[in-house]
Amino acid sequence: AEKEFLIKEIHHRVKNNLQIISSLLNLQADSISDIKTKEKYNESIGRIKSMAIIHELLYKSKDLSNIKIKDYLEELVSFITSTYNLGKEIKVNLSVNVKQKFIDLDKAIPCGIIINELVSNAFKHAFEINKHKGVINIVLDENSKYYKLTVSDNGIGLPEILNVESSTTLGLQLINSLVEQLSGDLSIKVDKGTSFVISFS
Repeated sequence: AEKEFLIKEIHHRVKNNLQIISSLLNLQADSISDIKTKEKYNESIGRIKSMAIIHELLYKSKDLSNIKIKDYLEELVSFITSTYNLGKEIKVNLSVNVKQKFIDLDKAIPCGIIINELVSNAFKHAFEINKHKGVINIVLDENSKYYKLTVSDNGIGLPEILNVESSTTLGLQLINSLVEQLSGDLSIKVDKGTSFVISFS
């Protein structure tokens, strides 16, 4: 019981420390006038928040090594939507079709950051500047061997010149690195929008 209490307290303190870092970055971002630089700070805040949510849920949970995947994704997607959907009418649909309610931390953290990168990028780049309507779909399916995470939109699609695997943008480099961390596979389809499909065991 003492050990469980200490582990819960650690998760609580980690979450608090991550929130402090987010607040410091927010304060710094408020003093920046350059839009691109400010955007980089906001991207970092989103990545940190996706980890802080996990520690908050673990603090409230009875299981200290696994996390309820549906609860996590609902909270994460809600945060991303409230951050990036300001002044827009982009509909975000989340569907979680899994038999096992829990997922271990080694998979939850990279999975959450991947979703943060893909969904925030869709909000920022997938739709035309003067078009504020669109749809983003996030689907997590599970079969006997694999999870399949699909993040798709009905936006303008990726530029033909963009090579995702050799991209120099931090977001896409991060996605490739995290997919590798999951020992997963990434495929991309561009047809009336863009669809990222990540499969991992």
